[in-house]
Amino acid sequence: MSNLNVETPPARVPKRRRLRQLARALNLPRPMAVVDVGANPINTPSYENLLRVGAGRLVGFEPDPAAFEALQKEAANGDRTYLPYAIGPEGRYVFRAHQINSLSSLFPFRPAAARFMGKMHWIRRRVDEIEMDLHQLDRLEDVPPIDFLKMDAQGAELAILEGGRQKLSKAVAIMPEVAFYRIYDGQPLMRDIDQEMERQGFVLHKILFQKPALLPSSQSKRLHRRRAASQSIDGDAVWIRNMEEPEDLTSDQIKHLALCADSVFESPDLVLMCLDILVARGEVTRKLPSTYVDMLPPEVLADPVAARSDE
Repeated sequence: MSNLNVETPPARVPKRRRLRQLARALNLPRPMAVVDVGANPINTPSYENLLRVGAGRLVGFEPDPAAFEALQKEAANGDRTYLPYAIGPEGRYVFRAHQINSLSSLFPFRPAAARFMGKMHWIRRRVDEIEMDLHQLDRLEDVPPIDFLKMDAQGAELAILEGGRQKLSKAVAIMPEVAFYRIYDGQPLMRDIDQEMERQGFVLHKILFQKPALLPSSQSKRLHRRRAASQSIDGDAVWIRNMEEPEDLTSDQIKHLALCADSVFESPDLVLMCLDILVARGEVTRKLPSTYVDMLPPEVLADPVAARSDE
């Protein structure tokens, strides 16, 4: 049998190990200040690895008593603090606690939107109206200047941004849930978020996820509820600090953005742009961009042999 000279593909580097090595190479002066508005522990948060490798410290807000109690168990890790505050426009407001927890909002449902998308159960389920005090980020002493902000507040995202301009003045990335279709009366849409983001010096970077609805028809039952669904409702998006003039950003901001781009919203090209800037400033070794690429998964690399090895 002849010996074939076949190059062995490199082993896949786990995401957390890659992030840990990147954070070590960046030599952060302090952990990133991460804030999560709506920290209900339904899913593992996108910033979890930042906390696990010691590159971030979290302040999370969750006004729901049951969810807050569950989060308190996580607080024992020492890398996160949770507060039972509702964030939004400051003052006393009516919160509409929906039987479907993820639909609870400050805003009332639009029956016409529910009919259009075949979601009449949205308005048939029980909704409890609860008066509560809302707080602005800028007025909370427990919140440090923010590096990365995540929001899931069912329509309150715009008010949160407007009430946090001082805390967000040095932030590098913001990831809100955004609405493409108005399902609540008075609900801001993605275009409203984008305008406020531009005013604060951010640009839209990417849309991470879109949730669609299957529109009702005489043939709806014959269609796959997920694959045939076409009407966009909402999703998650990322805005980053405008990078057109990188000299306007400090080296620490560039480092924080690189870490977010790697671990939170998976933009390796943005990571490498940040690393090139840091190399030019003499902040990191010239080998770091190449070393980082060596740790990326094969599917994002140009080498077709490496790409096939992952199939």
